Amino acid sequence: MNHGSAHCGCLLLAKHIDPYLGSVPIGKVSTPLVRESRSGLLASGVPPSVAAKAYRLLRAVMMTAADEDRIIPRNPCRIRGAGSEHAPERPVLTVAQVFSPAELVGRRPIGNVRRLPDGSYRLRYQLAGQMKALPEVYPSKSDADGALWASWNPGTPTTVTTRGTGHLSCSPLSAACDGAK
Repeated sequence: MNHGSAHCGCLLLAKHIDPYLGSVPIGKVSTPLVRESRSGLLASGVPPSVAAKAYRLLRAVMMTAADEDRIIPRNPCRIRGAGSEHAPERPVLTVAQVFSPAELVGRRPIGNVRRLPDGSYRLRYQLAGQMKALPEVYPSKSDADGALWASWNPGTPTTVTTRGTGHLSCSPLSAACDGAK
């Protein structure tokens, strides 16, 4: 048994069907009542895809009650398209878009980001086997991470310009920084 599906069904039942139809006897559930409950779901902000899933669950339950158990004469879930989901098509990646991140797997810039006592951040890099710090300070970790990654382009030398301190040339192929001024 797929417990994920069972849990999802119980959640749909508890959150999206029971509040509208839970107090109605199964023989009293009608197509207008089902339509009203679906409209209520959508009006309350439930996404159309979730409303469609809840409708499909209700339709399956009512189909069992009508066709197999014969508790009700017919299934009241007769709203055309109510169980259909119309999600927008997801974009298809180009070959270049697939290979670009794939080429970065296992690689990283030769350096790291360190938090300073005042809460700002500084880049550190490797030079001649020793870690050195650049003088530029960044206000947030995401700014420092961005600068570190922006300074690194796999396979090509890059330049990190620092305020008034010159530059640092790095090449990931050499696995070390060539120098700093």
